[in-house]
Amino acid sequence: MDAMAFFLTRYEDLHGRSTDDLLAGLGDEQLRRRPHPAVNTIAWLLWHVARIEDVSANRLIAGRPQVLDEEGWLERLGIARRDVGTGMDDAEVDDLSRRIDLGAVRGYSAAVGRRTLALARTLRAEDLDGVVTAEAVRRVCLDEGAAGDKAGVLATFWAGKTRGWLLAQTVLVHGFGHIYEGRAVKGLWGTRGL
Repeated sequence: MDAMAFFLTRYEDLHGRSTDDLLAGLGDEQLRRRPHPAVNTIAWLLWHVARIEDVSANRLIAGRPQVLDEEGWLERLGIARRDVGTGMDDAEVDDLSRRIDLGAVRGYSAAVGRRTLALARTLRAEDLDGVVTAEAVRRVCLDEGAAGDKAGVLATFWAGKTRGWLLAQTVLVHGFGHIYEGRAVKGLWGTRGL
């Protein structure tokens, strides 16, 4: 199995069964609130995973506009934040979780997933070796506001990485990490997943 076949196998699970299982059996209140003060809300986690993926896959890997901008998702989500949420404090997480349109965040996540899947199907092994320049990362993170005012560390963290690293890390590893974080939150609500 080559790298892209592996990615596609895992990615389809991330945006399919794993996310569906996370959301199954939970009401709006359970998605919006914390069952314990030390965890994020599931609504925030779903939004954050989609934002990181949209920025990294579309702006940094493909060099094209975000799904957020092309399909009017910012307005549909009912929030004003363009950033990815890294560095948000508890009050900000709670505020976003209260305000966000839950149907829209599911739709946005699905739209980002479709776009990433289409991109991944066009990438060849040699495309993965291309390096994303520090200037491109700085422009997206800081000038375009993807990193927000508290998360400039992303500009340093992502700079100089290959497209393959970004695809593996920011889409798969990061995505699955937060989906499993959400499953722990779901367990605190007393609802078992798979």
